[in-house]
Amino acid sequence: MDQSRHDAHRDREGMVRGVPKMEILDVVQDLRGLGFTEVEARAYVLLLHTVRSMTGYEVAKELGTSRANAYAALRRLQHKGYANVTVEGRAATYQALPFRAVAAATMASLRGRIDRLTIGLDTPDQAPHTFTGVGWDFFVVEGSRLIAGARRRLDLGATAQPIRRLADPLNAARARSVRTRYSCWDGCPPEGCGVCRRPLARPGPKGLRRPCVVVVDSRIGLSASDEDGKVSVVITEARPLVLGLQRLVCEPEELRDSPYQ
Repeated sequence: MDQSRHDAHRDREGMVRGVPKMEILDVVQDLRGLGFTEVEARAYVLLLHTVRSMTGYEVAKELGTSRANAYAALRRLQHKGYANVTVEGRAATYQALPFRAVAAATMASLRGRIDRLTIGLDTPDQAPHTFTGVGWDFFVVEGSRLIAGARRRLDLGATAQPIRRLADPLNAARARSVRTRYSCWDGCPPEGCGVCRRPLARPGPKGLRRPCVVVVDSRIGLSASDEDGKVSVVITEARPLVLGLQRLVCEPEELRDSPYQ
């Protein structure tokens, strides 16, 4: 082996001197997380730990990959700003730029891209959410939670038994001056249910036992009914369903300020 080839061989052998192999593998994985391909990451680490610039042929040989893959990866590194190329005659050699020098520019570019995506993908109207549950306990917990969040209005239609279970949160809503519309579906008992105030007499949903509907601020609705001893509860933000529940409770003219009309 002549001296120049011996020096080149020695340089390549010493390119990662003092750097544990596992650390190099971790760095390669982190670079891949930044969008590097496997070959780009390995080539960058190779160039970064080499004391001299290298040709594409040398990089390909050290990485055990084809020259086409190596040259393509080196060109991409140059385009991304992670490597410099020097051309002398027909020979091109590559040298890595220190990561610290390019990381700040990379972060600035990434922040700009994230900002643009945040604006472009902004979805203020999220997909409507609907979920279900069973049992009077679920009805009371979720009904109380929704009523406690009411700010402007509550529309309620119910028979006496389920509405009594929500008496405390309804009284608290009235104390907050939340406008409340009641629709009584089984006729007020002689002693009154103790909850409704000036209810509207309307026919309730047919075929349902002990039904109850709560619509909060015209935007989220709860419906419940007792079917063969099993209480089914549906809570929804879907606009057509919420409006349908309101129509069970209110007169048409009362829905003019509904955002779903």
